[in-house]
Order: sequence, then C-alpha cells, then structure tokens
Amino acid sequence: MPWDLRPVGIDFLDTAPYRHVSTEVVHRPAEAIFAAIATDPAGWGTWFPGFNRAGRYLSDPPHGVGSVREVSMAQIRYTETILAWDEPDRWAFRVTRSTAPLAYAMAEEYRVSSHGHHSVVQWTFAIDPRPILARATSLADVILPRMFRRAMTNLSVRLTEAAGPDPA
Repeated sequence: MPWDLRPVGIDFLDTAPYRHVSTEVVHRPAEAIFAAIATDPAGWGTWFPGFNRAGRYLSDPPHGVGSVREVSMAQIRYTETILAWDEPDRWAFRVTRSTAPLAYAMAEEYRVSSHGHHSVVQWTFAIDPRPILARATSLADVILPRMFRRAMTNLSVRLTEAAGPDPA
C-alpha cells in the first residue's frame, strides 16, 4: 500500500524535526557529479548503496523543478518531486509517496561545489519521521554518514571509469 507524504517546500531542509548533513570530496568535476545525481536515476543503482537500477523520471524532459521521478531503495519505492535544479550546484527533492510508512515528510538536497580538480558534495537529509523511525535517529547518526561516504566513493570510481583519470 503506498503512503502519501505531506508536501513540503525547500525550507523543510532547514526546519525538519530530524536533519542530517554529510560532506564528502569527490575527485571529479561538479558538472559530472550533478549529471549523475540529477539526470540519471537508474544510475544510482551503480553507486548508491541499496538502490536498484529501476530509477526513472515519470515526467517528460526537459527535467527540472517540478519533475517527478521514481526510485527504489532497499525494497521500498519512492516517488519524488524535484524542488531545486540549479546545475551544477544544487539539486533537491521531496518524497511525495512511499511504499513504506517511514515518514510524514522527507526531503533531500545535494550541493556540489567545485574546487579545482575535485568537488565537495554536501548532502542534507531532512525528515519528519513516523514514530517507528523516530526512535532510530541515534542509529541514523551513525549509519547515514557511512552510507553517504560509500555512495560518494562509489560515484567517484564510476565517474572516473566512465571518463578516465582527471588530469592533474
């Protein structure tokens, strides 16, 4: 049974009852990172732990703010609406529907800043968790940074393999 989540705006990233922010270095240009994050939902299955390759946009191109995509992570399907699409610096979405009752509202943001031959990716995970998940926030504080670090390491490897080594 799908669960509809409460619609939230971009401000939810700052006001959510639970927020987690992680930052990682990725040794690729910001444009390549943004393209992998924003334009290739199926590709998440090759670099983000738990995702499969069934991700896709449900709305027609060109994609941007208001576009809808669907992804699956750990056997849970999510429908998401894009809240920010500022290429190559910022991409954010809110979850509109989920096949598991984990949250009342949820949003994520990816900020990418270029620093010469590498980029810094900042991820914000914002959630108004349902009671079953609210009790696990201390565990999330341990799991989420590790998961994001693994995702960015995998993304760096994937983008390097696709483009060849970054010239130094």
